[in-house]
Amino acid sequence: MTRDKSISTLHEKDSATINKSSEERNDSLHTVPGDKVHNDCRLAYCNARKIAQANHQSVQVPTANVSSTFLCSTEGSFDYKIHCLFCGTLALSDAQKKSEEVHSMSTLTIKATILAACEQRHDEWAEGVQARLLFVHDMPAADALYHQQCSVNFRTGKNISKVHEKSHKREVAVRKINRNWKPS
Repeated sequence: MTRDKSISTLHEKDSATINKSSEERNDSLHTVPGDKVHNDCRLAYCNARKIAQANHQSVQVPTANVSSTFLCSTEGSFDYKIHCLFCGTLALSDAQKKSEEVHSMSTLTIKATILAACEQRHDEWAEGVQARLLFVHDMPAADALYHQQCSVNFRTGKNISKVHEKSHKREVAVRKINRNWKPS
């Protein structure tokens, strides 16, 4: 099955449908006209059968540690081929510093290693990295990139590098707003 990579700008009716689906799912997702979303994500999120299935599963497993639903669109435009998996900033640019090594994910086992580091860190940075990891099954096939320094800092429990901190803080703020929004 090929995924539809096309992105649409939401109109009033589209936004209302997603917000209604969010309420039915007891999620805190909120969209407004003008937001951009992946078409396949929107269709899956608003699918009545999938909503019923999600609600049925949440009733059967009340003690499960389930995080809020994460749509790619809530993170902004992230592309595995040009953004660092860890910090979310551009990994490839003309003005790239020579000291800033960029690598591609070349093995399938690296995903499990990074997910284990996410569990160990258990912080906002780990939450963002985990969301990006769980969205794609095969990182090498997605041509996922990362800064070497970001990888080292992430896996050793250090903070995000100063070079990428501003962009990362903006990403975390957007995620918090989307996660904490409550319908009135």
